[in-house]
Amino acid sequence: MNYIKDHWCGRHSLVRAFWINFLPLFLLLWWAIDPLVTVFQDDAPRAYVIAMSYSIVAFGIILPWQVVGVLRTSERYLVDYGNPLWGRAAQALVIIATMAALIVITGAVQRIGARQSYHEFGKRWEAATSRVYDVTQVPGTTLARLVGDMQNGTTRVLEKWFIEHPNITGIILDSTGGRVYEGRGVARLVREKGLDTYTMTGCYSACTIAYIAGVKRFVVDGAKLGFHQYTYATAKNLGYLDSSAEQDKDLSSYRSRGIDEGFIERVFDASSSDMWFPDYDQLIASRVIDAVVDDSFNELTRHPAKSVSD
Repeated sequence: MNYIKDHWCGRHSLVRAFWINFLPLFLLLWWAIDPLVTVFQDDAPRAYVIAMSYSIVAFGIILPWQVVGVLRTSERYLVDYGNPLWGRAAQALVIIATMAALIVITGAVQRIGARQSYHEFGKRWEAATSRVYDVTQVPGTTLARLVGDMQNGTTRVLEKWFIEHPNITGIILDSTGGRVYEGRGVARLVREKGLDTYTMTGCYSACTIAYIAGVKRFVVDGAKLGFHQYTYATAKNLGYLDSSAEQDKDLSSYRSRGIDEGFIERVFDASSSDMWFPDYDQLIASRVIDAVVDDSFNELTRHPAKSVSD
């Protein structure tokens, strides 16, 4: 206790006060910040408590004791020896070190916050990109079946699945929609592989982009195709995204598949909160579908075209 008190009162030599009492301990406290934050960085509440507790002890108690002791020792050194060089140098160094310490601890706290934000973003992204779809092969056929929303990663998963199942000749799309760019991605795979497309339970919104990419297109009796305008899943005004321009891109794709122009003009009539379900006669007359079929997959693969008029 006397040693601690003597440093505080400036009774030690300048060499002892700076080179022993201040510099080694200061460097140790400085060095310990980063590993301490790293250990607890994945648990922000605990990391904040640890960082604040450490800051109070290291830079609220120990550092002031060190700094005050060196400053007082420097003043006494100036009085005793009259040489300002070493005394003023020691004072300047401890002041600079104090400022640097405050900057470092502030940065450490900011890193904790940034890390927590990263984890929260990761959780939200995982929830948004979690698989809400599944890809299987229909037993006894060369048909794939994609069921569920076309969310982030659908195209990538399906592309890998096709590599593992090279004998696929058609795909059943049963989806309420999802991301437009994923619908386009699935459409690209359908075109590249020259697949026929089917729907058993229904194909809506972004799903229809992929469906219309089929070489031949079939609907199981009772299923529907649903069309409406595009929308963005955000309340912000994204001026650089033009939903009309995006819709025009897909209309051009529909024209390339031989869809009747009268049908194309109606595709995006329904608002994003509504849905247009054309009947089978419209779909066949507009060359959107080739036939309405039953749900017997053996019959599907042997007799793929049973039109509504049969």
